[in-house]
Amino acid sequence: MAVVVQGFASGVGLSALLAASAHLFLILKLLGAAYLVWIGLRSIFGPTNRAPDERGEQPRRNALKRFREGLLSNLLNPKVTLLYLALLPQFVAPSGNIVLQSTFLGAIHALMGIVWLSFYSRALTRVARTAVGSKLTRWMQRVSGVVLIALGTRVATARR
Repeated sequence: MAVVVQGFASGVGLSALLAASAHLFLILKLLGAAYLVWIGLRSIFGPTNRAPDERGEQPRRNALKRFREGLLSNLLNPKVTLLYLALLPQFVAPSGNIVLQSTFLGAIHALMGIVWLSFYSRALTRVARTAVGSKLTRWMQRVSGVVLIALGTRVATARR
């Protein structure tokens, strides 16, 4: 979903504006870094994930929360926006509707991600059935939290 939004933003010129404005880039970068640190802290100090049900699915509220977290993580990532600025124009015909083409390319990227991540998710769900609720799960959440905090710190302190 976020890549569709970023494709649209690239088409209307927001990516170019972000690339041209050091202040806007810094704001987006710091928001993204703060969000990574916040997720990391929640992973370390929050409750352990609940086990999937008998079909291997997470509870609905948990799934919606994860979707929102992923969407925010992607939208607050300035490097993805700059990637779209550099990559998409190569595949857009200047004579056509640029916004529509850019959004369509973002939708294709999203569809590819959905297909790949569906397979990936199915495989990880099988692993999670045995690990959720165990000490291993709690340890993995804490390690992931530390990694997210480190990434957030790295993003915040990185030059452009």
